[in-house]
Amino acid sequence: PPPRRRSLLASIEHTLGVLVEIPAALLVVAEIVILFAGVVARYGFHRPLIWSDELASILFLWLAMLGAAVAFRRAEHMRMTAVVANARPAMRAYLDLIATSAALAFLILIAWPAFEYAYEESYITTPALQIANVWRAAALPVGIAMMALFAFLRLLQARNPRIVLGAILSVVLVGALILAINFWPVPDMGTLVAGLVVVTAVSGALFLVRHFVDGEDLDRCLERAGDFVELRVRDQQRRPAVLQNEVDFGSFK
Repeated sequence: PPPRRRSLLASIEHTLGVLVEIPAALLVVAEIVILFAGVVARYGFHRPLIWSDELASILFLWLAMLGAAVAFRRAEHMRMTAVVANARPAMRAYLDLIATSAALAFLILIAWPAFEYAYEESYITTPALQIANVWRAAALPVGIAMMALFAFLRLLQARNPRIVLGAILSVVLVGALILAINFWPVPDMGTLVAGLVVVTAVSGALFLVRHFVDGEDLDRCLERAGDFVELRVRDQQRRPAVLQNEVDFGSFK
């Protein structure tokens, strides 16, 4: 994006980050005070605060979700960096954006169930505080929405649109492959061949995306992907013959 637009997006992200970090810090202090007061009241004065554990659990869920959003914005969630650290700069940026796109796709998938859960909890009253349990459950959709917003802003701030497009396409292709595998019927020889065709097509598409991200022309990328798919198809055509020979040999034995 242009520098002015990038600075605007950075300002928006910084403002949202502050709006999340300050409540998260206050929640840490509140958790310490409430838990300390509960322990002193229970074991020091032998007059327990019956609402302290319940309030602490509500605040802890909010702290967890807001903390997850803060960690996502700072890219401090746990992840394996062995492959990314040894990759070239362009490939490293591509893999980082794949991680962001995959996280965004997952957050979008769970956003509606989280909202439905929070809505259903609005009919439940907590036993000690006598408040609607939606105050606890609302932490889920709010935290998910903040993480999704940070992921979207990160994609918008990427300097190379080709890398962003390649990362999104890679996530879409892998997701489509996973859905095809999950909803595939009981495997027989026909569905097995069809599955190999799907895997080959997705592999070729990912191969195309990889070279597209590296900056090659689209015609050259298509030519490379065609060669790759042709080699995979030839390899898959040889496999049934090898399997049939193994079966015949086993029957002979």
